[in-house]
Amino acid sequence: MTPGKLNIDLYAFASFTLPLVWTAAGLPVDLTGWKARMQIRERTSSATPVIDLDNGLKGGIEITAPLTGAINIKITDEQTGLLTIKAGVHDIVLESPGGDSHRILEGTVTIHPGVTKP
Repeated sequence: MTPGKLNIDLYAFASFTLPLVWTAAGLPVDLTGWKARMQIRERTSSATPVIDLDNGLKGGIEITAPLTGAINIKITDEQTGLLTIKAGVHDIVLESPGGDSHRILEGTVTIHPGVTKP
């Protein structure tokens, strides 16, 4: 399955929320029991992500309505305020209860510096 493309703009010291619905053949995918991960890195080859989210202990991702494939991604204002890169790449991977991984979305990330800081 080819992942969707989405380029993201993050603004330093501002929260970012991305609601998603994953569908296959026009129908929502039942995400009951699935795991979700998202990472942002400066480059695909970067050893360490600058943002690392999941629907487990790391947090930042919630499967809000499993039966309808609804997911919510949340990057906090504190997280965007710590970013020191100007651009990067991201992807979102969902893992089924059986262990199959599906990259559902990928793209570039542009980070816009902030003037007003907490």
